[in-house]
Amino acid sequence: MHKNLLLLSNPTIQVGNNDYTVEMPLKSFLSIRDGASARQACPNLSKSDYEFLERGQLPPAKEEYFVEL
Repeated sequence: MHKNLLLLSNPTIQVGNNDYTVEMPLKSFLSIRDGASARQACPNLSKSDYEFLERGQLPPAKEEYFVEL
């Protein structure tokens, strides 16, 4: 029962598309919607999450090249 109370006091929301999804507290989502930056509203997210929330896209993937010597 205690776990259910925690979910009610701090509900989360998932924001995303078919390729990527970010889960955040509902209060943070409402702050972003009202004009706060993603970094202010959600200080615990990863860099990819911030890029997605701020620009609507993921950062470019790092490419690796293997060269035989």
